[in-house]
Amino acid sequence: MDPSRKNLETTAKLVGKRTVQTLAGDWTEAINAFDAAIVAAPHAYHGPLGTALAKAGKHVFMEKPLATSTAECRVIVEAAKQSGTILSVGLLRRYLHATRWTRELLQSGILGQIRHFEAYEGLVFNWAVSTGAMLSQQASGGGVLMDTGVHTLDLILWWLGEKGRKVLSRSISTKTRSSHALRMCAVSESDSLELTHSLCSGSPSCSRRNSPISAAAL
Repeated sequence: MDPSRKNLETTAKLVGKRTVQTLAGDWTEAINAFDAAIVAAPHAYHGPLGTALAKAGKHVFMEKPLATSTAECRVIVEAAKQSGTILSVGLLRRYLHATRWTRELLQSGILGQIRHFEAYEGLVFNWAVSTGAMLSQQASGGGVLMDTGVHTLDLILWWLGEKGRKVLSRSISTKTRSSHALRMCAVSESDSLELTHSLCSGSPSCSRRNSPISAAAL
């Protein structure tokens, strides 16, 4: 479903001829033609669309963020519970081998109790976009925090749970750096171990302070 005819035609070509296609500019025009929806609209529309779809009994895969406010998120979650439908959010970094490995390491207790961490996220934006919605504060719902910041905060909370209360984050953008990277530094209670996690190459590394072994990576 898309208000742009051009986008509809492009999507139809990607889907292929073997599937039944219903082209519409408004999902309510084809409410009986589908059971589940992938919502890839601008962030500001996630709350209203997600809630309406869930109330209509549709399973929803929502691109991150789930919504642009806590209140809207709670409404969507409650609507899905009431209708008994599946609600999922596109927090894809949880499925990377590097992030899963890091979570297992932190939960294993090998590093001891984590008492401090810092997270850095930055990239030179070079993705192709079909509209300017991402660059609009009104449509995006809040700039960098609603974009890559969602992934960063999700990983910290997923890795550390309730311990991830204090977050130091900054957005880094330089003209010479073109790769997407997340660096997370966690210091253990004994202050003798330091875990540095980087998604720049897709591999994490764990380094021990004052040790002849500089790094061990997957």
